[in-house]
Amino acid sequence: MAGALFGWILVALAALDLRHFWLPDRLVLALVLLSIASWWLGLAPSGADRLLGALGGYATLALVASSYRFLRKRDGLGAGDAKLFGALGAVLGWQSLPLILVAASTVGLLYVVARLASGNKVQLADRLPLGALLAFAAFAAWIVQQ
Repeated sequence: MAGALFGWILVALAALDLRHFWLPDRLVLALVLLSIASWWLGLAPSGADRLLGALGGYATLALVASSYRFLRKRDGLGAGDAKLFGALGAVLGWQSLPLILVAASTVGLLYVVARLASGNKVQLADRLPLGALLAFAAFAAWIVQQ
């Protein structure tokens, strides 16, 4: 049941990010609440792994966003992406975060390569919905964990 709820929340987040580049705090908070409920019911991962995942996930992408803003003088990553990555760490534990980030980045890169291969131009200012990519990768990581 927790997995189904996790999946449906990810679908909603991915759809909103794909269409509007928006990750609502209420849905991200729902993932955190799901994490707390899952932990309370005794489901893996441990509470410490969830806490490290939440803090590490958020801090990682917040640092990337701050660094990009400092270097490029513009936003390149929304705050919702960092919050989502932290929530995913809370649900799946810190051990899943590298896999999720690499998988999401790979899918994004393959999308760009496919656009280039089909003759479309790709520019530095083009946007990709990282939250949707993270959601896709997180559900795949959840399946692998089961």
